[in-house]
Amino acid sequence: MPDAVQSMRTDPAGNIVLAGSSEPGTTGDTHTYVVALTADGAAHWSATFGGSDFVANPRIAVDAAGDVVIGAECDGGASVGGPSVKTKGGQDICLARFDPNGSPVDVASVGTPDQDELGDTAITLDGRTFVVGNSVGDTENGPFQVFVSL
Repeated sequence: MPDAVQSMRTDPAGNIVLAGSSEPGTTGDTHTYVVALTADGAAHWSATFGGSDFVANPRIAVDAAGDVVIGAECDGGASVGGPSVKTKGGQDICLARFDPNGSPVDVASVGTPDQDELGDTAITLDGRTFVVGNSVGDTENGPFQVFVSL
């Protein structure tokens, strides 16, 4: 997979937040990168969301405070330079939250022992994080999975 920007949002300060995947990754076969640029295009912060195998297909959500949540498909686990999480088997959905200055806050994963795919990531006005996706495995919510975390 060549480098590819796969998601873009703006934050309340007018910064542009981009996320994409790159191969080969520095922490696994494929990793996800996050870059925040000021409105005039200057670098604000950047981070890598990597794992033991791959972390790819990122989706961005930004809350009213400027926190950034990245949802991505991951296999084997994921880390953001401190906080880390293991997957439940197969491909799962991993989430990473960054504060407005790009410092990692937390990571989480959701999935089944089978193949799980990320559709999108959103944050409600009261700060709850939601992901929606598709799962081959058994879920409590049927074939489409919704998870609240971070």
